[in-house]
Order: sequence, then structure tokens, then C-alpha cells
Amino acid sequence: MDCSIRRCMRPVFKSGLCASHYQEDLKKRGPKCNVAGCSSPVHALGMCNRHYRQQLAVQKEECKVVGCGRPAQALGFCNSHYRRQLRHGHLDPTRASDWGGKTAHPFYEKWQWIRRQRGQRPVCDRWVKGFWDFVADVGERPSPRHHLWPLDESQAYGPDNFEWRPPVGSPIEAASHAEYMRKWQRHYRDTQPERYQKYEFKRRYGLDFEAYQRLLGAQKGKCAVCGREETRVNRRSGEPHRLAVDHCHDTTDHTYVRGLLCSGCNTGLGMFGESVERLQQAIRYLKKRPPRLL
Repeated sequence: MDCSIRRCMRPVFKSGLCASHYQEDLKKRGPKCNVAGCSSPVHALGMCNRHYRQQLAVQKEECKVVGCGRPAQALGFCNSHYRRQLRHGHLDPTRASDWGGKTAHPFYEKWQWIRRQRGQRPVCDRWVKGFWDFVADVGERPSPRHHLWPLDESQAYGPDNFEWRPPVGSPIEAASHAEYMRKWQRHYRDTQPERYQKYEFKRRYGLDFEAYQRLLGAQKGKCAVCGREETRVNRRSGEPHRLAVDHCHDTTDHTYVRGLLCSGCNTGLGMFGESVERLQQAIRYLKKRPPRLL
């Protein structure tokens, strides 16, 4: 048999009603809370559940910890002090004095990021162990767009090796995202040539900029083939180009660097396909006695 309430298909529990509707009917027919203005059903002592619990809280003794004021739950302690006594064996505060202050600080995420960089770049112990020491050392951020960078990327982050670096440039106007990225990349290459060059060395040849400098010093700043300095000049800056990194294309490891070449020699090797046979043929051709013109 189904519940007598219309459209209820649940089985009858009692008095022609399902269990859910029966409980609702009991609440409607049962006595109401004796607190003025409350129409909730009685839970205990003539009061609803909410007012009954409020009455219990008033009747309970306060926590015996001086200044607490919360109702006692067990052994004369409130719930918080009872659990602290149970877990630690004492009532002294266990949280740090700056609890909640670090995570809300605007430098907290940057501090965490620097600590995670320890595997890639060393960080001084003062900053690793002390967040507030880090905050005191870096000072106030010049603007929301400034970022923290090391002065010397080969040395450890620390009070004597950092700077607030301004953003790369002002916002660039563009009609589309693709156009914006093209303009931004061009602007980045023009304003940060050394950083872009370092990135390109690492991406294309797996070569650190410091390794490039050592190789350049070993060659005394001259081409490894012709022994001359670079003569090609950048049309924008008017400065000579860097010697090109010559890497082997025949091996499976394309990051194998053979040396540094000037633009002419680098282009020449490429035009000859880096073929020893073709270069030898060119040498034999140049050594031939020129024909007599008729």
C-alpha cells in the first residue's frame, strides 16, 4: 500500500503515511516550543532543539582557564582547552606568534617560490629559514608590476644579491593576441638583448652564456676558421654581431658545439653543406692555374 499523500509512491509506515510524512505530521500535531515567538516542535524540556542547547550552554559552568569564558565540556575545560590538554599535556598556546600573518603577507608566495628554487639557484640560509628576515631585507615593492631578481644569477639569492626589476615595458596595443605577442617579443629582444641571447644559447645549443664567454676567451674573440674578428654590424645598434655558435649537424646530438665563427665563415660552411669533399674540391679549384683567355 502506498502513502495516502497525493503523488507519494513510498510504502506506508504508520497511520496511512510513509515514514517521512508521518514524522512531518507528528511535528505539526505535537507541542510547540514554549519560548515566545518560536513555533518549532519540542525537543526536550518543552523547548526546541536550538533553544534547548542554548539553555544548556547557559547552565553549564565556564571553562576554568582564566579569561576563556566558553562553556565547560569535560574536566572543567572547554572543548578547545580540553583537546589541547589531551594532545600536548599542557595548556600553553602551541601556535607560532605570527600564525596566519605569513600566509596573508603579499611577499609570502614569492618567498615560497625562491625557496623552491634552491635546486636550480642557491639561496642564503637567512632567507630560507626566516620569512620575516626576507621581508625586512627586500623592503617595500616599488610598484605592483616590479619583480624580484638576483643581480648576479650565478650567485646565491640573498640580501646583497637582489634587485626590484621594473616590467619589461609599457603595455603594447594590438588588434589581436597574435599581434600583441609578436610586438612583445620584438620589444623584449630590443630591451633585454643579453637575457634573450642567454635563453637562445640554452634553447638551441644547450650552451650557458658563461660557457660561450669562456669559449670566446679561448679563441681570443676571433673566428675559429679565419682567425679574424667579426666585421658584420647590427644595423639597429651599430655594434658588431656576436660570433656565431657553430654546432655539428651530422651527429644525433645537435648541441655539440665545434666553435665560434664569424658571419662569413659560418655562412660559407652552410652554403657548402658542411661537406669536406665539396670544400676540398673548392680548394683544388682555387689552386688550379687560371686558364688563358683567348
